Amino acid sequence: MSTFTEHLSRPVEREVEETRVMRWRFEQFCVLGFEAGDAFFLAVSRVDLQSARALVQSGCPLELALRILL
Repeated sequence: MSTFTEHLSRPVEREVEETRVMRWRFEQFCVLGFEAGDAFFLAVSRVDLQSARALVQSGCPLELALRILL
């Protein structure tokens, strides 16, 4: 039987992991050259990171890539 504390820790652990993933995604969008505000919006919007990489690596301007991705 699980304790009350164990029951509460599962959602907290999930939130911590989601925060780590969002932070990593934000950093990846920044590395691609997006400004911090745009990178944050892309990270939380669940835009496909690989699609963003493909657009930027193929020479697509960041403004256009942002419009395509959103």
